[in-house]
Amino acid sequence: MYRINKKCVQCGMCEMVCPKEAISIRNRNYYIDELVCDNCLEIKRPICREVCPIKKAIVTKNFPEF
Repeated sequence: MYRINKKCVQCGMCEMVCPKEAISIRNRNYYIDELVCDNCLEIKRPICREVCPIKKAIVTKNFPEF
């Protein structure tokens, strides 16, 4: 599972490409809904991380700042 951390610059790219529409804005920050996100299993890689212009803004939940 992934989450969006404080390095996010609010560009919205992740929200636009999410095939499950699991990414939204809450309290002025982007958020990945764990109940909706399936880690892009169909394409075997998280597309939100691929389009994000900021390295390490979308991280695994187990390693929030890694």
